[in-house]
Amino acid sequence: EETGFYKLAVQLSVVLVAASAVLGAAFAERFASLWQEGQEAAVVALLRRLCVLSLMAALATAFPLVLFEESLITLLFGSEYLGAIPLLMVLLAYRIADSYFGPIMMLLNSIGHQQFVSVVMLQSAVIAVIMQIILASLVGALGLAVATAAAGVFLKFRLWLEWRRVRLRATEA
Repeated sequence: EETGFYKLAVQLSVVLVAASAVLGAAFAERFASLWQEGQEAAVVALLRRLCVLSLMAALATAFPLVLFEESLITLLFGSEYLGAIPLLMVLLAYRIADSYFGPIMMLLNSIGHQQFVSVVMLQSAVIAVIMQIILASLVGALGLAVATAAAGVFLKFRLWLEWRRVRLRATEA
């Protein structure tokens, strides 16, 4: 039963980051060309705009899910899935935080930092698995949601720190 709750919460929460993924894919080539041309200010401005758009889209999507969570879940999936609400709230908070960073992963991949992104993704996956094993045994599916959220926030924060480092190095050159 809890597995079904977790699956539903994950699937509903993924909708929040769809805009960020689409924006990142749409502007990946633009990031690369601006960076190659040495237009760091333009890259920063574009990333900021995309972060704002991603966050606005996530908040707009999350709003009805938070405001009408019981009604929507009952209507769409049945009252037997109301147990997914706490998991959904944890994952929605994570996805909103994720959208705040916008398409930072796509940006780093586009400007030649694929290896760093891969390493941090692997670290995040290891963190997720370890935390999921521990927390799931303690608090069930809610532990899975918390572990997923923590590993995801770790990933985006590490990518953001790398972006700051890359920008500092670029301005010093």
